[in-house]
Amino acid sequence: MGLNHVERQCLYAGFSVQRIFSDYGYDANIFTYNEAGETENGMILIQLKSTDNLQVSKAHNSVEFSLSKRDLELWLFIIYDAAAEKAYYVVLQEYFKKNRLSLQNVKKFIQIRVSLDNIFTSKSIQQIREIKNAKY
Repeated sequence: MGLNHVERQCLYAGFSVQRIFSDYGYDANIFTYNEAGETENGMILIQLKSTDNLQVSKAHNSVEFSLSKRDLELWLFIIYDAAAEKAYYVVLQEYFKKNRLSLQNVKKFIQIRVSLDNIFTSKSIQQIREIKNAKY
């Protein structure tokens, strides 16, 4: 259900999603297109976790989640709350920059916070696209 939710938001935004069936550490690629419908450089690799019991930190208005170093090399982490039918996201490169963290300093795992304000929608994937395009 989580991947279906992500796919729908991407389709609403005019993008496409490729599911990954082999376990390479990520679940899907998002391909973006310009206003003329042409494929843009780069893709957005996502790691998706789904849960029926989202553990919220009310003090930080976020979900705390432990990610492996391998997952941190991806573009996007999304956690899907199946009970509420909502997904929350964090752009990992931006998270590291904002929190002044270095991937080199991570041993195996790191605890990250995914803000409940970062709801994954067709509008948010447009914003993520702009971040990706600025890097390519």
